[in-house]
Amino acid sequence: PSTDRLIHYRTHSSWGGLSLDDHITGRNSSFTTGIYGSLYRKVHNGVQDPNDVLLYHNYGDKNELSPFTKFIFRKNKFYFFTDLQYRYAIFSYHGDAPLKNFQWNFFNPLAGIGYHLNDHIYLYANTGHIKREPGRNDIFLGNDNLQKDNNGQAVYADLLPEENFSVETGVRYEKEKLNGSLNFYRMKIRNAIDLNGQIGPTGLPLHSNVAKAIREGIEMELNYQFSKNWQLYQSLSWAPHYIVEENKHSSPVLTPRLISYTELRYSIYHWDLALSGRYQSKIYIDFANYYQLPAATTISFLAKYSINKFFFTVRLMNLLDQKIYSSGQLNVYGQPIYEVQAPFNFMAGVGIRF
Repeated sequence: PSTDRLIHYRTHSSWGGLSLDDHITGRNSSFTTGIYGSLYRKVHNGVQDPNDVLLYHNYGDKNELSPFTKFIFRKNKFYFFTDLQYRYAIFSYHGDAPLKNFQWNFFNPLAGIGYHLNDHIYLYANTGHIKREPGRNDIFLGNDNLQKDNNGQAVYADLLPEENFSVETGVRYEKEKLNGSLNFYRMKIRNAIDLNGQIGPTGLPLHSNVAKAIREGIEMELNYQFSKNWQLYQSLSWAPHYIVEENKHSSPVLTPRLISYTELRYSIYHWDLALSGRYQSKIYIDFANYYQLPAATTISFLAKYSINKFFFTVRLMNLLDQKIYSSGQLNVYGQPIYEVQAPFNFMAGVGIRF
């Protein structure tokens, strides 16, 4: 409220679980089966400071039971695996507003195959169908205490669980001075639980269902030791993700299409020096793709000196002294707010190994 009063959110939780499994190993195969269960309760109290007046009290229980089995088979240069899981979860709320119990039943199958082309190249592919439930914060529209309408009925978002159909394939290469990987993936997510760019009354980001989301892209990593002292590391992620809602395409919130990280390292005697650069393409901070954060490049430098059990470090960050927006979202009034990284800054430290 627009007064000097503050609301203090006081929470405490308790959790307990049990996991039982049995593992059988053969000459070319292994089989694991088991069951997992847990009980979780979180209590929420809203207290008005400074007089410590209790405004509300509620708690939620989330319990889960999950049997699973996994089978692995190796033959010559081939590797096969399958992973099957069933999940039953139930969430119940106890407060001053009536709310139905939420129950979810999921069957999550995974399967994959790998092949060693030779001593240096490994090929793989896998597919799966994974489901997950929404969280309490999104069901409650960001409120710590469930709100009621004029008729005393609970006001909440009856979100659907999302279903993720995924396919992944790639190759890994390993040799003396060079190792790397190239990975291709595609996920089609129905009823995706996506960031909508808004924040709730408690300051946590909110998610909403969208009809369909496509996550697809390429990931690459490369590590090359091109001399005794010099080493180059490069990672690249190209992710042209999009969501579909009412036959309209848009980009997901806080999801850059391109991220590139490069590090050049030089090591000699007691010294370890590294110059790194990170590039991130523009990202949108709202569901309508109206507000965005510009693309940014960050360059940093690290120097480390080790002697006996001691080591000394100096890290210089944002060497170009740029104004870089690290994140952003819409506030409770629908206005954009931004988080800005620090300008040029440094850290120095000393440590000892025992």
